[in-house]
Amino acid sequence: MLAIQRAFDAADRQEILRPALENNSAIVVTDTMEQALEFTNAYAAEHLEVAVDEPMLLLPRIRHAGSIFLGHYAPVPAGDYATGTDHVLPTGLTAKMFSGLSTDDFIKRPTLQLLSREGLAHLAPAVMGLAEAEGLPMHGEAVCIRVEE
Repeated sequence: MLAIQRAFDAADRQEILRPALENNSAIVVTDTMEQALEFTNAYAAEHLEVAVDEPMLLLPRIRHAGSIFLGHYAPVPAGDYATGTDHVLPTGLTAKMFSGLSTDDFIKRPTLQLLSREGLAHLAPAVMGLAEAEGLPMHGEAVCIRVEE
């Protein structure tokens, strides 16, 4: 809290800090770590600092956060400026569905399918039924001719 007070006391920052702290900030206190993790996953923070002694023990239970800062020595500014992670992060609960932008987003990753004749025969009823329901009979035919050969 000392750092917050020091920042808040800086006169040149008060016009930014006061409204942010009064209108867009909260301190959430929980009785258990389980409750804290439940809140964390429901909130899906853009930035999440896990400032505990053993952060790697909690990491598997964190499902939704844009960028996670682990331990007492990984503050958000380190990620913003120096650790190499990107600062284009999901906001407004979208961390429940998306990750932050990374080099992975610029890598071409095609999907692959390899089926045996038996495997396709097993899937044929589902594929042909969906093709019929969508009004695409030739999709069904593409499967049918392969499994009837």
